[in-house]
Amino acid sequence: MEIALNPDRLGDVVRDMGAARVDEQLLGALFSAHAPALLSYALRLTGGDRGRAEDVVQETLLRAWRHPESLDPKRGDPRPWLFTVARRIAIDRYRRASCAGRTAGRGGRRRAGVGGVEHR
Repeated sequence: MEIALNPDRLGDVVRDMGAARVDEQLLGALFSAHAPALLSYALRLTGGDRGRAEDVVQETLLRAWRHPESLDPKRGDPRPWLFTVARRIAIDRYRRASCAGRTAGRGGRRRAGVGGVEHR
């Protein structure tokens, strides 16, 4: 599976947030070590929607950057934490879209949700 995510894009997002100093080495290491597995997982969570999956991975890595204490080697491997964060992000986005769909009306189909299940 080819990974189209670009670590430079992640750094751009952090810089756009107004961060005074971006630890690009940390972002690069996180990306190299975990992005392929996170993307594969996020694709399953988003029903195969690559764009949404890439957004989940990007937000997951940004949260890891914002919470470096979660990456402390004394706490063990950070991958379970990253997967939990990715799952929560996907669920939150699904719930937000579901609420927006109910508010907009019941006429149209909604996008595939977590696990690829479509809802009306």
